[in-house]
Amino acid sequence: MAIACGVARLSSRATSRARAAEEAAGLVRRLRPNYQNPAGRVAAKDQQAELDLSAAFDAADMAPWPKALPEQIAAVRAVLSDMGAAAQPR
Repeated sequence: MAIACGVARLSSRATSRARAAEEAAGLVRRLRPNYQNPAGRVAAKDQQAELDLSAAFDAADMAPWPKALPEQIAAVRAVLSDMGAAAQPR
């Protein structure tokens, strides 16, 4: 039994090293590629998408972040309360 565990451990280490080498070379495999990337598209490297946050984010409307933990918790609760049903856990 100990030998079988040792073999499995070596196999796992070898697999981990192989995966690390692939990722270093730029090949990142997914656990479930058919589910996560059904079209098999590869993301373009060295490109960043532009995202306009001006309509969704206005720094003037933001309250300052409280320094004390109880006040931080109250602030988060207030924001979640304002969100209504959209913030309810499932």
